[in-house]
Amino acid sequence: MLAFEVMGLKVRHVFGMRGRGEGRLALERGEATIDYQTSSAFLTQVRPMIQAGNAVPLFSWGVLDAEGNVKRDPTFPDLPHFAEFMQAATGAAPSGPAWEAMKVMLIAGFAANGFGEHSPGGYSLVAALVCEVVMTAFFLLVILGATDKRAPAGFAPLAIGLTAFGVGIKKVIFLHGGEGLPEKYRLLLGGALVIYLVFGTFIDMVTIRSHDDRPPRARAAWRLGAAAVIAGVTLFGAPLPPLLFMILLAAACVAPILVDLIRVRPESNPAYE
Repeated sequence: MLAFEVMGLKVRHVFGMRGRGEGRLALERGEATIDYQTSSAFLTQVRPMIQAGNAVPLFSWGVLDAEGNVKRDPTFPDLPHFAEFMQAATGAAPSGPAWEAMKVMLIAGFAANGFGEHSPGGYSLVAALVCEVVMTAFFLLVILGATDKRAPAGFAPLAIGLTAFGVGIKKVIFLHGGEGLPEKYRLLLGGALVIYLVFGTFIDMVTIRSHDDRPPRARAAWRLGAAAVIAGVTLFGAPLPPLLFMILLAAACVAPILVDLIRVRPESNPAYE
């Protein structure tokens, strides 16, 4: 949808299909005239249609190289990426908010998943395997901890959501290497965390905790203190390497949670019973 908007095309979008398989079948039956598929489905299901002359490939999304430039997806080296296709079809390079949103999607790794030549950073199979195992383990740790009876009630969705969001942030760190993060990335990440902590403090102040003896002001002080630290790092952390920037933000977020877990009484939390 973003690609069509960038190109200025008026395409009627059809919702309600249960997966890309139904979309491909609609294309095969002539019920749809344009579609997109995942890499695996394209190689196994769509390529035979192309060879039979029943479909025409237009472009791939492309991938970002180490400098943040869009290049052809190694899985489809003969297929132009979106920017190439738009330049050839319209004579104009893609631009505007929708195009910026598409590039963010590419940073998150939407277009290419793999290792070796299929990885924008050229990471090996061992590196990819270690990365997936470690991140999955931490994700499970967050889920188990956030839903534990001793954990503060009501914050599990926020904790799990922020962790899932953080998985995509790894691409931002890798793409920018040792250079400082651009201001828009710092403001986006830091601002989101500050808003989360401030609203979390407000929710905590107006709810009752039967499992924590500390006064609400003590809990609020930790959260607002973490928000202040994150705001300072965000505003003045331009020279920091991306990895150090993310470590400082993560430490500020984890500190109030650790204090909560340490100070919680061992009794069961009624909110989970």
